[in-house]
Amino acid sequence: MGKPLSKVKFNAQYKAAVARGKRALASGQYAKAAWYDPTTERLMLTLSNHALVGIPVAGIAYLKNATPAQLKAVELTPTGSGVSWRALAVDLGVPGLLADTFGSQALAHGMGRLGGQVKSSAKAKAARANGAKGGRPRKRVAA
Repeated sequence: MGKPLSKVKFNAQYKAAVARGKRALASGQYAKAAWYDPTTERLMLTLSNHALVGIPVAGIAYLKNATPAQLKAVELTPTGSGVSWRALAVDLGVPGLLADTFGSQALAHGMGRLGGQVKSSAKAKAARANGAKGGRPRKRVAA
């Protein structure tokens, strides 16, 4: 076992971990609620970014032979990072379900868009400096 962290290092690591957690929640890759809708035969997820997603269970191989009663027993993990069906011994990650449903490229695009919305003093300072130079450079047209 290594030597314990100093209070300063611990606080810095804790603060960084909290910031990563907040960014992850804002990305919408975590669920706040999960349930099975027998009418549409979909696993419904309310995501951490307040989006509502319905995933057809027919497309989830692990749930192929499950009955509606078994599907209704879906549970959300405490962190919201996964869904579980104890009776079926099936545990699935929310990010993986979203990537399989929407494609990892679309998911990455959405996360990148969220990252671009982040406001920081460094970003504001860079924007002011760029504005003082006349703004964004014009694209050059090849002759």
